[in-house]
Amino acid sequence: WAYALIAVWPVGVPLLYSAMLAVSRKAIRERAPSELSRSIAFLHRDYKVNFFWWEPIELLRKLCLTGVPLLIGATAESARVVLALLVTLMFLAVHVSL
Repeated sequence: WAYALIAVWPVGVPLLYSAMLAVSRKAIRERAPSELSRSIAFLHRDYKVNFFWWEPIELLRKLCLTGVPLLIGATAESARVVLALLVTLMFLAVHVSL
């Protein structure tokens, strides 16, 4: 089970969050809370209404910064740092453009 969850968690959680936010987007945008939008408020209440979907992207950023560099061998530490820097710059560019 552990190996299956290690493979499913990084993809499944952002997809699940995105799916729940997509289903609730009308209630969130119109500020007419539904039962689902209230139950997933922890995903969107800290963001402006137009950016209610930002939490899954933030989760992907965190996963990319902590998990992806580990896929690079331990002997290439500088490549890990460069990859983390590139991921950070990419997400910064997305953040600034919005």
